[in-house]
Amino acid sequence: MCTAFRIISAVILLTYAGTAFTAQGQQTEIRPELLVQGQAVLNRAVNIPSKDRTGEIVDLMVDPATGHIGFVLLSFSGFMGLVEKNVIAPIPWARVEFEPKQKTFVARGIGSDEGGDIVEYDEDKWQVFDEAELASLYESYALPNHAQETRKAYSEVAGTDKAAGERLSMLQLTRLINTPVMSRKGALLGYVDKLYLDLTGGLIRLVDVRSPGDRLEQPAHLVPYPLLDYEWGVGRFTLDVSRKDQARIEDFPVHAGMYVQAKTMRQIYRNMGLTEYLRVGG
Repeated sequence: MCTAFRIISAVILLTYAGTAFTAQGQQTEIRPELLVQGQAVLNRAVNIPSKDRTGEIVDLMVDPATGHIGFVLLSFSGFMGLVEKNVIAPIPWARVEFEPKQKTFVARGIGSDEGGDIVEYDEDKWQVFDEAELASLYESYALPNHAQETRKAYSEVAGTDKAAGERLSMLQLTRLINTPVMSRKGALLGYVDKLYLDLTGGLIRLVDVRSPGDRLEQPAHLVPYPLLDYEWGVGRFTLDVSRKDQARIEDFPVHAGMYVQAKTMRQIYRNMGLTEYLRVGG
């Protein structure tokens, strides 16, 4: 089962990368051909040529307010897989590219004067990055604060001042899985089952929400991420359909699978009047 999962993941990532990137990792188009399930990115190798190191993705750090992917979290192994030390290195998503021939991710510019050096955390420190830590990380890697820029663009599209209303923080992508999804009136609509990533734009675009009850038997519905508001204090999402009080999970298309076609994503966004959000990212 594990081997089959890794093979399928590699095929998905290879298909995606072949359409979205050149051999040098430059984007050839803003829109992806596929959205990749977040779990398919985990355990993938990331080479850092300038440091002669290879790490394994243990998680992604995302801004739950916008779905912005800020950092990949890497662990490193020594000789024959022995752990060198219990540390996690957050590498900016903006520095990471996918190389289709090697089927691996590569982090460029790390260790140079312009790119900053690897920042390492104790393994118990990477649960959440707050605003100050994010600013420090971006500065360490000599990058603008992409999370802040995405938050601003997201707020402009939404017509709200979300950037000012909520502190900028990030948590692990995997912590969003199984998060409850509530209606505006407090009814439980379901649970987050899968998160689908636009690796070109660096955003979560769609979420599979599985209806409550016997969850393995219930269908999962594709919900656009902009309709989900994350509540930090209680660790749950609220679903806001066209900003109405009543939301029915059954109003969204049923879905099951490892990836989503981009044309499906765009159609769902159009149906919900969310096309402006497709211009955020990239």
